[in-house]
Amino acid sequence: MPLWINRSVHKSLNEQADFNKQIAFLIDEYQQSEKFILWLKEVSDKFSYFATESFESPNAFDKQWPLFEQMLNQSFLSRKFISDFEQTTSFGRLIAIEKLKTLIDTFDIAIKRVTGSRQYKKDALHTERFKIMVQTYFNLFKNMATIPFIQEELEELTSHDKRYVGIRRYIETVENLWTILEKKEFGQFNPSPSFNVAGATLGSKAGIQTFLDSKNIRDAITVEDFFSLVHQNLLVISSILHKKELTEKMPLPERLISVKKNFEDLSIPLLSTTTEPLLVGIHFSKEKVQFLYNIALCDHSSIYELEYNITDKQISLRGSFVGATYKRWQNIADATIITNLVTNIEPTGEIHLDKEKGLVSFGWDITKSHDEFIILNLIKVYIQSTSIDFQTSTVLDVFVATISKARGLKNKYRDVCHTIALDPRINCSEIFHHCLKQFFNNSQETKDHDFIKKSIEEKVIKDKQLPEPLFFIIKEMIKKKIIKSEDRIVASLASLSLIEHPCLLSIYPLIMNFSNTQWIEDKVIQLIRCKKIDIHRVFPFIKKILLNKKDLVNQYSKELLITSLS
Repeated sequence: MPLWINRSVHKSLNEQADFNKQIAFLIDEYQQSEKFILWLKEVSDKFSYFATESFESPNAFDKQWPLFEQMLNQSFLSRKFISDFEQTTSFGRLIAIEKLKTLIDTFDIAIKRVTGSRQYKKDALHTERFKIMVQTYFNLFKNMATIPFIQEELEELTSHDKRYVGIRRYIETVENLWTILEKKEFGQFNPSPSFNVAGATLGSKAGIQTFLDSKNIRDAITVEDFFSLVHQNLLVISSILHKKELTEKMPLPERLISVKKNFEDLSIPLLSTTTEPLLVGIHFSKEKVQFLYNIALCDHSSIYELEYNITDKQISLRGSFVGATYKRWQNIADATIITNLVTNIEPTGEIHLDKEKGLVSFGWDITKSHDEFIILNLIKVYIQSTSIDFQTSTVLDVFVATISKARGLKNKYRDVCHTIALDPRINCSEIFHHCLKQFFNNSQETKDHDFIKKSIEEKVIKDKQLPEPLFFIIKEMIKKKIIKSEDRIVASLASLSLIEHPCLLSIYPLIMNFSNTQWIEDKVIQLIRCKKIDIHRVFPFIKKILLNKKDLVNQYSKELLITSLS
């Protein structure tokens, strides 16, 4: 009903000045699509009562899957659906698009119930069930790809690659992959390292041969890869339907139209291809309107909700990443905390991180145009970080530069370093190391060096961690005599385990002239005794210690060293 009001009623009011004609138009539109709408409601009701969790049980699967498949064959997998969709009114297509999106989500969850089930004792049976469902999911995509209403758009999406022109050729290529997968029995539940779903999905500007039809892909592809590809392609079709039937014909505030366009125009480099937001759903209520988006990653999902509150005119954007890359999700959570603390951008809701489910979600108020610029650039950074390690310097440089523009900081690192050092929610993350390193390299002022030293001390003392990247800064500060023997960081160094932090050995020779360094000799002796580190590898450091402090190293440690090296 809300969609109808904002689409058909609005259209009627604009096109018909006479009230009686407006009512007649709306009644006629409904009557022409009534049978199709009632049929869709009946189908939707059947799927809504279906318990997807039943697929987790091998025994229940035998009973439930035939029913689920029968429902599909009689509805969205039928030629009736395609024919009725083409012949119905705009109002009927609105209902069908929403029901299709609900089915895609339901089917996706049902398949994941099987792949995530721990009740299957036999890998062969588990794989067989997975394949059965994915093949039907693929059949759903092929059926939706025959809708005449969107053929022009589908052909356009497959027109850039001269060797693979046309939606039919694309589907043939995907079918060839499925033929290969049917013969594979094991190792099908995880994505393959070489498969990039963003590059293989309909509309990708990358060559199909590179991402779908190369020997490397054919050899390594798994059913999980194929499942991701089919799901993304169904979302592409959903996006085309929403854009063609809905968004161009709806009354929206100018500011929302601007934000929506800028978000949809994002084109984000991802390995050797690009990815961009796909509109996959629209929800209306009395209080708000929501646009739902999907952004394809390499083997993960990224989901966004662009929301407009009708009462207070507030626009917000909430995003989430899903997939088994917990360290990156932790870094994205840390980055969001930092953004919220060092900028004036207002967050919406709490940052949510669930390591067990592999989920991180966050949100911002995007009403102000300046905030919009910062947020859209951060989303680019987050998505690019999913294809490479977050600690890659380019990603971190862009992150720090982006949030710095929010306040026009004269020194783009100081506030960030201070925030990270003091906030208890942020561990000694790659962002902290990178910011400190950049701050140190770009500053020659004594007060800034003292600030860096204090930040490191506070962070190490609080977290009881000294990750390897921090050793670079500490070494440079010792060389420049910024760190002195009485500093707290030296006591922290003394408390660290040499076994867990072998980088300490590279620092020991630099601080041999400090007072009260007997702990160094004790740790060297401990190292020799435990024999857990290759003594030959660290000998240059130990040798320098022995030469500088012969009078402090007892005879026992010298003899033990000689024995170890003989």
